[in-house]
Amino acid sequence: MKNVLATFVTSLACCALMTAPGIAQQPVVINPTVASAPNGIAPNGIGVTPDELLFSQPYCAGVQARGIYAATALTPGVPAWTATIGSPIPITDNACAENYFFISPGLGGFTAGSVYSTNPINSTHDEVRKDGAVFIPSINDSNPGHAGITFDQVGTFGYNLIVTTPSAITFYDSAGVLQASKTVLAPAGVFLETATVAPSSLNPGCAGCLYVTSTDPGGLGGNGRIYTVTPGSTTLTFAATAPGPEPEGILFVPPLACTLTGTDFAYFVSAYASDGQINNLNATNGSLLAYTQAQISPLAGKALVPLEGGSIYSYDGVSTFTPFSTPVVPGSGAAYQLEGASMTACTPAAGGCPATQGFWKHHAILKAPLTIGGIAYTDAQLKTILNTAPQGGNATLVLAHQLIAALANESAGAKHVGITELGMSVDTAIADAQLLLQSGIPQGGFPGTNPSGVVFPINLLDTSGASFVQSGTTLGGYFTTLANVLDAYNSALGLNCSEASGLTF
Repeated sequence: MKNVLATFVTSLACCALMTAPGIAQQPVVINPTVASAPNGIAPNGIGVTPDELLFSQPYCAGVQARGIYAATALTPGVPAWTATIGSPIPITDNACAENYFFISPGLGGFTAGSVYSTNPINSTHDEVRKDGAVFIPSINDSNPGHAGITFDQVGTFGYNLIVTTPSAITFYDSAGVLQASKTVLAPAGVFLETATVAPSSLNPGCAGCLYVTSTDPGGLGGNGRIYTVTPGSTTLTFAATAPGPEPEGILFVPPLACTLTGTDFAYFVSAYASDGQINNLNATNGSLLAYTQAQISPLAGKALVPLEGGSIYSYDGVSTFTPFSTPVVPGSGAAYQLEGASMTACTPAAGGCPATQGFWKHHAILKAPLTIGGIAYTDAQLKTILNTAPQGGNATLVLAHQLIAALANESAGAKHVGITELGMSVDTAIADAQLLLQSGIPQGGFPGTNPSGVVFPINLLDTSGASFVQSGTTLGGYFTTLANVLDAYNSALGLNCSEASGLTF
């Protein structure tokens, strides 16, 4: 995203082309036909579902009308694919702005398939539009014009809509009401870019946390950063230094990546321009870049982080970045300037059928080691825990058995997005269980006092008594409630499917 308080040229000049040896993945390039886009394109935001591919443009009012366009009638071509452009969703034609957007997955009461977009309204505020109409009329922004937007699709942040401005992260419910108690303020000198909620089964890394990218403030030649926000917290925690100045996005690759219907494309990046037009306020030689399911599936569990300067890296959620791609203009070798990115969102509840803890006692957990309550366990250790009876009413093991099975199910491709059991989101139950095993109580949503003698994070292999939580205690009651939710999920209650069907194990 470009700093609209500085000049467009200066902002782009700060980001030198990133190159690295061993980058092999080149995308399929999708360009509109001359008839449908006589002036070319200069996309910034991009969004995709199995049913549609959308992109927004322009940066400054000029050759393209401001709006969110549909790329339709994709036709294989050489060396690129061609597309026609459908009528755009209109956005107010402010002078210079990047309009980012997200297609709602339909969770948390938000309208499935609606397009929620950001747009500046003056020098101090942004707005959010829903399908072109104002949804949130005013959001404070120290630097309007490139606010990021996403949805919590895991449940650890209430399935809220999340808006990232340079100085703050704000959360909104399906009525557009600000959830003020969740607002995260950036420390001085941190210039936030965009965010995503990590899977509740992330390993290693911060499971269920909000991952946030930030640029090098002021274009001083330093690298950007990755921060995390744990559920229930309002504090940014430094996670890693990015491999370049402007990490434009961060998206985690799911175990089962979906594709745009009629193609094998699963990951898309918008390329605003290339070569001599990168510093053009009204560029016309941008493209839509598409990566196949086969290209990203080996990265399941890792995040993809595109840098504005031209390269995309995979990120392990902790500190390691690995080169993935430097997309270049076919035939020229010139790198694109990268902006927004989107993963093809699966339809909620798509995937295989979960299996019970008894199933996982006898089948390998392919994604092991699993991190539970902040401690990593091998497959052999997980089997030991699963085969240890919760004698004496040990609520810790009651919960651990169901949590291990739920995490194994998700990592094997079981359906979980948007699934509710016993009145609670399954993904929220997993995240809450992880949090309580790691930190105990009290904390947001979980008042009370921890039983004496319990040591956190709870080591599920500990036999000294430091992991024993009696079910009759406050913490034990929380453990039991969450275990019941996860037991219903692992038993496929109401899911109308056969145990373990469609799983990879």
